[in-house]
Amino acid sequence: MLQLRAAQTSLARQEWVQARMAIGCALHSVQDFYSHTNWIELNMNEPNRDLATGRALGSVIDKNASACKSCDSTNQDCIRNNLITGRQLTSGYFSLVYPSHKPTGKCSHGGLLDASVGNDAYGGGINKDSSTAAHGQLHAQAASVAYTASVKMLNELWTSTNNDAFGKLLGLSNSFSLVFVVDISSRLEPLINMIRILTDPLAVRIQQMFFKPVNYILSPFNGSHWGPIHTVTTFDAFSGLIRKLNETDLQNPSQHYYHALNEALQLCESYSFVFMFTDAPGHDAYSQGRTQALAELKQAKIDVLFVNSTQSRSEIIDELTQFTSRNGGLFMTVNTTRPNTTGEFLFHRLDEAFGYECALFEPISNGRHGTFILDQTATSLRVKAVSSSSSFVFSLINPVGLHFTSTSPANRDYLQMFTIDVANRSNVGEWTYNCSENCAVEVNAQSEFRCRTQVYAPLIDGRFALVVTPPLINQNGVFAITTCDDSNEVLNSSIQLIGTNREFLTNYSTARPDLITPITIPSERFRVRTRVEHRDGTFVYRDERAVIDTSQIVMVVHHQPLTVINNQSLNVSFTIRNYAAIPLRVELHIDDALTTSQEYSVNQSSTKDAVITIDSSRYRSINQTTRLALLVFALQAFQTSRSNQGPSTAGALFRHEQIVPLYVQSAAIHLDPPTHFVNQGSFQSIDIFIPTMLAIITLVIRR
Repeated sequence: MLQLRAAQTSLARQEWVQARMAIGCALHSVQDFYSHTNWIELNMNEPNRDLATGRALGSVIDKNASACKSCDSTNQDCIRNNLITGRQLTSGYFSLVYPSHKPTGKCSHGGLLDASVGNDAYGGGINKDSSTAAHGQLHAQAASVAYTASVKMLNELWTSTNNDAFGKLLGLSNSFSLVFVVDISSRLEPLINMIRILTDPLAVRIQQMFFKPVNYILSPFNGSHWGPIHTVTTFDAFSGLIRKLNETDLQNPSQHYYHALNEALQLCESYSFVFMFTDAPGHDAYSQGRTQALAELKQAKIDVLFVNSTQSRSEIIDELTQFTSRNGGLFMTVNTTRPNTTGEFLFHRLDEAFGYECALFEPISNGRHGTFILDQTATSLRVKAVSSSSSFVFSLINPVGLHFTSTSPANRDYLQMFTIDVANRSNVGEWTYNCSENCAVEVNAQSEFRCRTQVYAPLIDGRFALVVTPPLINQNGVFAITTCDDSNEVLNSSIQLIGTNREFLTNYSTARPDLITPITIPSERFRVRTRVEHRDGTFVYRDERAVIDTSQIVMVVHHQPLTVINNQSLNVSFTIRNYAAIPLRVELHIDDALTTSQEYSVNQSSTKDAVITIDSSRYRSINQTTRLALLVFALQAFQTSRSNQGPSTAGALFRHEQIVPLYVQSAAIHLDPPTHFVNQGSFQSIDIFIPTMLAIITLVIRR
């Protein structure tokens, strides 16, 4: 009920990501109920009417009563009939370590990773997750009832909103935001004037797009503050906001672009295009962790358009180049006297909103030469090269040796761009590029066959999560999951981990139809490259733009999901683990340093348990509903010998970001009496255990 209410509230607030997380958790919990409890074994062939409605579940076994008997692990008949509960509900315990915390006589979940099957009521479990599970003979019945219950819950959510909102929840509309984060300090008046000049041609390009942004977000900042942020639904209104931008009299560095980015990322749609215009370092670098986590959650690509000035230093450029590489964006120097070049860059980005995938992404540190492969599914090729040198020359050589050089008048200064029709089959194969100066290269292909690979890593408490936080160096049990438009046409796939200097770190191959590849995290930052073989013998090559950092610290927030009543404080307990061979000083920031922050010392190869207080007043629920707020826990780890120079990511050895759900309730939830009894008798204290491997499921709809 808590999660369903949160999903309804999030839909009303047009918080699509939060709504997907809440309903995903609710569906997972409901589906697990039929697989992990004995509901099906009790011959109940319909959903429990009280589940997720705010009512008690019925007659539940007493906490001191035995529920399962011991079985020889080879005695399948005993395992299939190991329940001894009569007509009362029970569930299985799960543990990754032995001996487990399972009370005497209670059932196990069962399975290869469940250590609880080894003590007391040993030898088996009661889960029905698959046909080969402990009670797999009942898998089909459990899946059928779980399906019916899931449809019922989705229908209830649908009837609480309108068709448009429900369609956006499911990703049925190609909705995205166009976001400008703009430094409005007075020294950047030429930049603001350039942006104003771009509004008219940009309006024409957007009008020509088949899929247009559903909203436009302007987030200004300067040296003393950020905001107010503006969200409008038409480009005319957006253009009006840009024309009204007021330069300030402040000359000091523009410290707040991460704060301005965070505000925009909270409001934007998934798969948004974010452009940040600045010339200065981020003095609020402690907020970068929140920015990275939100950008990954929203799958937003952030490009930095940088104005060289007297403030520009190599450490500024390094900071922003690393920042963009981590979220798959480009760092590009702009000449404010040549708005056409910047305009063409923006036009290309928006044209690639749909139908284009990344075939190569090489950061600026990679040098001057490289190769990429254009596969037979491609129909169009887009190439961008950016350099910190305004005089660089960039050329492309196709597989038969034909040279391509840009003749576009927009290709001046720091940017070179190409659009190549791939109707000529001589363009299929290995291409070479050459750059007269160090440059970053991005190759996007429009293709008849879309594929991508994402990395999932287990947290140390056993739950799996899409890699928002850097995984641990040398971590095992990580999976690269490849999804394609038509997986039936895929024969096998190969996953390559590429270092930031283009070196091949590891290669993994799989011929399994599910395209799930176990990998080991390397000891350095890496990017994922995918090669998929069709059944007809052709190959598809794809790069993931974002660089995945690696870490030696991890944090586990206990007792999730977090719940709190409006305007009350919540004490959150957590554990920080330092896997490094040196002691570390760790800074923790929740959302950002202006709200909740703390510092800890953690010895080498050890843990630190701590508690921090969250003030829920800034995450208030409204209209007697339950709201899902997303807390970002961001860690930065430094050597303990580092002098205290204030928060900075520049000298951080390791980092960790984690998004944790917080449910804010208007009042405590009290369960009503049940209506769907398993048998006659009083309702007793519930003994349903939610397994520690329960992961937050989001409904990811690929376009």
